[in-house]
Amino acid sequence: MPQAVIRVSAQGGNPTALRQGFLHGLSNGRISARTTSHLNALRPGVWRVSNLFGTHDFVVEQNLRARFGTKVTFNLQDLFSSRFGNPVVVGPDCLDNQPQHCFADYRSLRQEWSSFVDRFMLAAAERNGAGIDYFDIFSEPGSTLKGLNLEQIFDLLKVAHDTIRRHKPDALIVAPSIERFDGPGLDALFAFQLANGVRIDALSWHELEGSPQDVPAHIATARQLIARRFIDRPDLAPREIHVNEYGAPQNHLIPGWTVGWLAAFEAGGIDAANRACWPVSGGWTDCANGLDGLLLEDNDTPQPLLHLHRAWAELPRMRLVVQQAQPGLAVIAGRDQNHVALLVGRYGCGQNGKWCIGAPQPVQDTPAAPIDLRIEVTDLDRAANARVAIECYPNLALAGGLAQPQTRPEIIVPVVAGRLNLMLASLADGAACLVRIG
Repeated sequence: MPQAVIRVSAQGGNPTALRQGFLHGLSNGRISARTTSHLNALRPGVWRVSNLFGTHDFVVEQNLRARFGTKVTFNLQDLFSSRFGNPVVVGPDCLDNQPQHCFADYRSLRQEWSSFVDRFMLAAAERNGAGIDYFDIFSEPGSTLKGLNLEQIFDLLKVAHDTIRRHKPDALIVAPSIERFDGPGLDALFAFQLANGVRIDALSWHELEGSPQDVPAHIATARQLIARRFIDRPDLAPREIHVNEYGAPQNHLIPGWTVGWLAAFEAGGIDAANRACWPVSGGWTDCANGLDGLLLEDNDTPQPLLHLHRAWAELPRMRLVVQQAQPGLAVIAGRDQNHVALLVGRYGCGQNGKWCIGAPQPVQDTPAAPIDLRIEVTDLDRAANARVAIECYPNLALAGGLAQPQTRPEIIVPVVAGRLNLMLASLADGAACLVRIG
């Protein structure tokens, strides 16, 4: 069986700052005490909502901000689109063609957009801020605003920015929430900001294509562009980076892919990441129920990803440096005073490549062969044996329940001169495991 090696030092490290959370994901009125219990274990760091599915009302009613420090991001364009259609179209024939989402000219759209943002901010003020921490202006504007050029999209951004700041000068604004990373497009946005005095507090894009291996270059490019463009106007520079949707439909439910994304985001030092949500087999969508793939449609039955995200939430926040060179293998390691924990995942395309080919919903494929993973932990502050507990989260690929993680028998491993070696046998393609050493 093929082998891979990871090496972790149990000393040093830095605390992770990543806030991980969700996009919509629950319909208010279809939430049980068990749903709430699941959320308590997840301790979401951020939740991106709008008026859809009543999720915003639920997040506010559950007081997640006070209980877990959950940051609430409200997407304005989602609310606008619920009233004027998705996509919104600007074209001269709109008066005779589907007027519910058509505007005859840009001026008409701009006027409606300006009035909408003003009404929204007034309504939020009447609700004492409506529990909103971030104001997310757009939702994939390149595909949801048709018939507009880039200059007009930037102008709508400025209209929203100026209106939000008139009502709430210290508001935290998120933009542009584009479909995919676009370095030249972001550079053009930064030039527009500088020319027009627009301050974006959190730069945002989606990672819905490619793989976690693409993320480091995206983050590095974004930071380089910010540093170069805003050298003379640091007051306008984005202070945070949000990947506010991640994960493609075809590999959306695969645990190993999720570990890959989270490891890449942590390594890049971004501030917030929200799972994407998608239609799944059976005619339902985990945007409305199922918490972005963590639960089944009943908002009760766990899927493998629930256990994985719980494990991530419970990892010690002090992260350790991991050395490994196996493509498609991701490891997040943490420590506290009592133990070291490693969250390990494998992600790949499947033997037929289906997990890397765009699809509208999760798909099945034949996994690659399992591997044995040798784990070496050094600099342990102990001279005795260590207990090792392992639980794993299988790759079902499609929606399916998993009441409990798959646990392996606890083992006792000798620690020699502060060094421990153990074998994680038969790590399946797409699976993930939590290894606790204590």
